[in-house]
Amino acid sequence: MGALSLPVPALEILPHRPPMVFVDELTERYDDIAVASVKLDEEAICFHRTPAGVEILPEVYVEIIAQTAALANGYDARCEGKKMKDGMLVGIDSFTVTAVGNIFDRLVARVEKVFEFDALTIIQGRIFHGEELVAEGKIKVWENPEP
Repeated sequence: MGALSLPVPALEILPHRPPMVFVDELTERYDDIAVASVKLDEEAICFHRTPAGVEILPEVYVEIIAQTAALANGYDARCEGKKMKDGMLVGIDSFTVTAVGNIFDRLVARVEKVFEFDALTIIQGRIFHGEELVAEGKIKVWENPEP
């Protein structure tokens, strides 16, 4: 089939649907790396109000990394003319949130596949607000070998 033009809207290649979609679009895809743009709004189910304002729940950063990895999977499958594989997050390792992001901030998620064994993949992810590192860590993802 061939490569899709980037950026690709998330809803075109991601199995998730609102309000569980936290990524906007896949902006880069090369080698084992994918980059996504993230903009959360008040319709998202990922924030809470504090005296300091509206904040993204820390555990949402894990899901942003997982969804960015899923965008890469969906993009690759579409480029190859195949169906996207089902998968699920099965583990989190060494995850750190270094800043609390405002719900209206534009974020960028960068993920890289660092290990793969059969149906298990380990993804290293980093989320940035501008140049500031907001969160980083590794997730373990299981993908169904049968699409």
